[in-house]
Amino acid sequence: MTKNWLTQRAEERTVPALICADQVWTFPQLEVASAKVAQNLINLGVIPKSYVAVLTDTCADLVILIHALTRLNCVFIPLHTRLSVTELQWQVRDSGAEFLVFSVTKLDTVNQLQIKNLCLLNLEALGFVAAQNLAENLKLNLEPDRELPENKIDFVSVQAVIYTSGTTGLPKGVQLTYKNHYASAIASAQHLGINPKSDRWLNCLPLYHIGGLSIIWRSVIWGIPMVLLPRFDIAEVCEAIANQAITFISLVPTMLVRILYSPEFQANLLAWQKLQGILLGGAAASPDLLDKCLKYQLPIMPTYGLTEASSQVTTLLTKDILLKNGSSGKALGCNQVRIVCLDDPTGDQTEMGIGAIGQIMVRGENVMKGYLHHPDLGINWLNTGDVGYLDADGFLYVLNRRSDLIISGGENIYPTEIEAILAKHPQIQTACVVGIADKEWGEIVVAVLQLIKSETNLEINLGEVRKFCEDAGLARYKLPQKLYIVNAMTTTANGKVSRKLVREAIAIQIS
Repeated sequence: MTKNWLTQRAEERTVPALICADQVWTFPQLEVASAKVAQNLINLGVIPKSYVAVLTDTCADLVILIHALTRLNCVFIPLHTRLSVTELQWQVRDSGAEFLVFSVTKLDTVNQLQIKNLCLLNLEALGFVAAQNLAENLKLNLEPDRELPENKIDFVSVQAVIYTSGTTGLPKGVQLTYKNHYASAIASAQHLGINPKSDRWLNCLPLYHIGGLSIIWRSVIWGIPMVLLPRFDIAEVCEAIANQAITFISLVPTMLVRILYSPEFQANLLAWQKLQGILLGGAAASPDLLDKCLKYQLPIMPTYGLTEASSQVTTLLTKDILLKNGSSGKALGCNQVRIVCLDDPTGDQTEMGIGAIGQIMVRGENVMKGYLHHPDLGINWLNTGDVGYLDADGFLYVLNRRSDLIISGGENIYPTEIEAILAKHPQIQTACVVGIADKEWGEIVVAVLQLIKSETNLEINLGEVRKFCEDAGLARYKLPQKLYIVNAMTTTANGKVSRKLVREAIAIQIS
């Protein structure tokens, strides 16, 4: 047991903790605001250790609510705001949530859920206090604490159940404990060289995603300000970079690509160059994107992580980017990475040698307690489902999710290898390569391209794409057999290109 992290920072520091829109909460103000919401939750019937699902867009109130749930030792279940009603119903029921907190903008969706014995709570009715309305003598704002549980964090308690995307079968609830978050945050700080006196992190990722949620915990564990954007907006991101003394930002590759092509980026290039780090995760960054970052002298830091590991597993530091281009970096101090034979999913037998491709396995204090209802899965070594290799210096290179592998005529084909080549084509902005079923070959390679918008750009055909790839050294059996041109690539809420959705769209078009 340890004292609540937010309370620790509130006792030590009066610097900004949360900055959102035109409001600024110091650590003491954030503690008071969350304690008030915690007391209101108790008045509405929420008891300690309850499972509380939350359906709302990113906002400052959601950050305060997350801290309030921690104050009550409740389990936070963030719901993806773009899920269908059927998908939400399944997750709420599977999680065993007793309460659902929702914003008024989600009322129509909530009314369609119709789940028995689920207590509905309106987010806007929880008594949030704007930062400017908190009195200078903060303790006077608190009601007696007799109704609140002891202000302690139990490291082994589950803080959140986050549902994975469900690329194979139904989504699974990832149980993350406070120990997981703490181990991840401390190891990340040590790896990145965080300075609590000067660093501040820009968070423009959804808070129902581990990438966004982990920044909340880094902020209160490290004692640094978090600048929160309600959504990813290029103009707002660039404005924050230019005017909010940002030192770190987390993005996914698609976000960064869009930023680099924007006039706002060019206007604020110097501010971007002054950053300490641009953490790039969620998907592999193409060589072309990395080259552009180097051209602009950006402090890019490719990372590899997953929900089950509380975000980061490896991060490539800027000092290593030239020597280890294409790598996701070395493992953080809290975990270990090993590569095992693709046909040995347990990871307990055949370990691959240096440079040999295999299944990526991870273990460490940042790795989840287990999956909800399936606690035995992921025990000891976590099978990530990803494919890659380690070099002689221990740097990880991630190639693909195993489920993304294309097996054509008995040959394994890695989509990212083809995408890396296509990204160098002067007319192509984004490329997604997938496999579709074929009677003769089992699967064939399909390239889906979003072209750069330009008056001088001409249409591109399959023959030109194949020749470009072959000229770049791609084996003939890996060349695309079909080509689709799209106006916009299908992405997840986090800005990642979704192979699953791209495959589904192709299947519909074929049928």
